[in-house]
Amino acid sequence: MSKKLVVFLGKADWAGSSYSAVRAINRVGRIECRHISLNQHIFGYPSDVVIPICYTQNPGKASDYPEEYKKAMELLERADLVHLWNDLLPSFNGLLPVPSKKVKTNTFTGTLYRENHATINQYLRHSGINLVVQNPTYRYPEEYDAEFIPHAVEIDALKPLPISERDQGAIGCYRPEHKSTTAHEDIVRLEHIIKTNHSGWHLTLDWTMPWETRMKLMPKCRYFFEYMDPHMGYWGRSALEACAMGVPTFSYVSQKALDMSMGRLGNPAIVHVTRKNLSETMMRYLNLSEQEYAELAENSRKWLVDHYSFERVGELYTRFFEKLLPSASIPVPAKPKLTLSNRPEPVFLRDRTVHNDDDRVGRNDLCPCGSGLKYKKCCLNKTLVK
Repeated sequence: MSKKLVVFLGKADWAGSSYSAVRAINRVGRIECRHISLNQHIFGYPSDVVIPICYTQNPGKASDYPEEYKKAMELLERADLVHLWNDLLPSFNGLLPVPSKKVKTNTFTGTLYRENHATINQYLRHSGINLVVQNPTYRYPEEYDAEFIPHAVEIDALKPLPISERDQGAIGCYRPEHKSTTAHEDIVRLEHIIKTNHSGWHLTLDWTMPWETRMKLMPKCRYFFEYMDPHMGYWGRSALEACAMGVPTFSYVSQKALDMSMGRLGNPAIVHVTRKNLSETMMRYLNLSEQEYAELAENSRKWLVDHYSFERVGELYTRFFEKLLPSASIPVPAKPKLTLSNRPEPVFLRDRTVHNDDDRVGRNDLCPCGSGLKYKKCCLNKTLVK
């Protein structure tokens, strides 16, 4: 039985979540999954078809790239289900025509939803699209009953360093490119706390570094601090990569996100910080004993394995699609054809004699009086009369 085909159509995906989701689904193997991207990703993630018409100076139209356009349309025509990856659904209109009769789903990452929720909600009411969300704080409006599936992390590719080989005073933290942001203020505040109260510690890493360079330096850090606008209230890809390398991580996580994650993601290993408790939290964790630190590092990676691995996330997406495509990839074993050689012997219950294994005398047992007759033909009636 051939596998069902799901095609991901992505527009905005800076964290690379759609690319990792496709690889995770294919690793599970019950559904074939392919990827079409409408922009060339800055990290060069692989895609089956790339049509660079979004986020460029001269976007043009998809049809301006005839070879890529043809491949994309062939995939969409073959697809049993088209999975959109974009926070602003109607903006796909006019970019690449998705066949109207195809089953459609969509993943919200949450970045643009707050600003455009009115437009998106109106679109969803008439589209019948099934939703997936990556950020549990964006599970509204609740009437859409969105499925929560987290970002997939290729944990096998992110190896932790032995604690003895780490820079004992390094706290990884990507400094923002622009100094006029809330994130920059958070970094300045963190740096002031460290210089004032924790001599020997320093911030390292930089957002302007190439991704490959950052991935080489990350496991050498003692901790990682993810600046995240509390408005978002949820950890991002960088925090997950750090945890996968066994680097304990701090992040601005809203209480709402923690509450909604419990049960789905267990007890998060990422340390919840706020601007109010930042100094107190850093004081506590930067003074852990070696044994306490080792346990925290081990729990960080284990949490990623349990909830964010390719196997885990790929299975969640596969089950989500199988609900919409019931015959997706669960082959029903064919019944063997009956022949004279393998036909079972018929059983006629009326010809079977039932014998009791206990001390009671059965109707068809020999009568205990020694007459040689069956009990029902001999002493049964006498016993009933008595």
